[in-house]
Amino acid sequence: MVGTLRAGHLVLVAKGGTVEGDIHAQEAILGGEVNGSILADGRVEVQAAAVIHGDITTPCLVVNEGGVVCGDVHMTKPKGTGAPGSGPIIDAS
Repeated sequence: MVGTLRAGHLVLVAKGGTVEGDIHAQEAILGGEVNGSILADGRVEVQAAAVIHGDITTPCLVVNEGGVVCGDVHMTKPKGTGAPGSGPIIDAS
């Protein structure tokens, strides 16, 4: 897929899939390669086979063992709560 990808809820990039562009969604589950920034209002999960070349902005981040993020990570407050972001979560299982 080439270009900006926008979704109201979930973006799923399967293992072997490639996105050349930015992703904007409530939640993103990434198993393939993304060359672009990711902005998620809810959660981003970087699966073991994923390679991300770009910045991630989200209140909740899960990076599974083997997942690669080459870019800055910006933790934000969850939308509509006023509560501080929960910080990054790294699941090494």
